[in-house]
Amino acid sequence: MEIHRAASVEQVNEAFIQYFLPLAKQAIATKGKFNWVLTGGNSPRAVYQQLATDYAHEIEWDKVYFFFGDERYVSPTNVNYNGKMAQDCLFTPLSIGPNQIFNIPTQNNPEEDALLYQQQIDAHFGIQNEVERAYIQFDLIMLGMGEDAHTASLFPYTNAISASKPEIIAVWVEKLNTHRITFSAPLINQAHQVAFFCFGKNKSHALAQVWDNTIDDVELYPSKLIQPKPGELHWFVDNEALKLIK
Repeated sequence: MEIHRAASVEQVNEAFIQYFLPLAKQAIATKGKFNWVLTGGNSPRAVYQQLATDYAHEIEWDKVYFFFGDERYVSPTNVNYNGKMAQDCLFTPLSIGPNQIFNIPTQNNPEEDALLYQQQIDAHFGIQNEVERAYIQFDLIMLGMGEDAHTASLFPYTNAISASKPEIIAVWVEKLNTHRITFSAPLINQAHQVAFFCFGKNKSHALAQVWDNTIDDVELYPSKLIQPKPGELHWFVDNEALKLIK
C-alpha cells in the first residue's frame, strides 16, 4: 500500500494527476489503450475538470476507455447519476466518443442491468465464459470511501460483501432505500492499480478502522476488502482524513 498525503484537497488532486499521467501513457504505449474505471461523488470532480482542461493534450484520449465502478439506480439524466457528472466534467470537454464510454445501464431492472453491464465488459476484454473473468484486469480503478467505510456500492451488511466472484452485481442498500449496481470486491482486486480518494475529517474514523490491521470485520468496514493482488493499492488522502492515524 502506498500513501499519497498532502495538506489540502487541491494538493492531493495534483498528486493523483502526477501519478495518473505516466500510468495512462505507459499503458497506451505498451498495449494501445488504457482501461480506466471512474468513481462518482464529489471527490473526483475537480480531478476530472483539471484533466479535461490543463491536460487535454497530455494524453491520447481517443485510446482511453471509461467504465464505472458503481452506479446509483437512477435515470442517466438524473443529477445523481455518476455517468452524468463524468459526462459534464470529462467526456464532453474532451470530446470523448460514445464507443469509449461504458455507462452502467439503469433502464430495465437492477439484476438485468447488472448482467448487461457484465456482458459489455466481457465483450470489451474478449471474455468467453465465467472462468475467463479471472483475466479481466483494468489498468486503474478509482474509488472513494464513505463515512461508513463503504466503497463503490459495497455497503456494510449487504449481499455485495459476500460476492466471491469477479462480477457485476445488483445490491439493495436498505439504509438508502435504493438499488445500486457495483463491481464486486474480487473484480476490483484484479486491477493493475487501485486508487482510493479520502478527504476530510468526517472520513477519519472510517479510515483509521480500515487501516487497522487488527480489525478484520469486512462486513462493518467493506473498504478492507480491497486488497489488489498482484496489483498496487494507492491511497490519496489529506491531513484532515488522517487525524486519527497514529
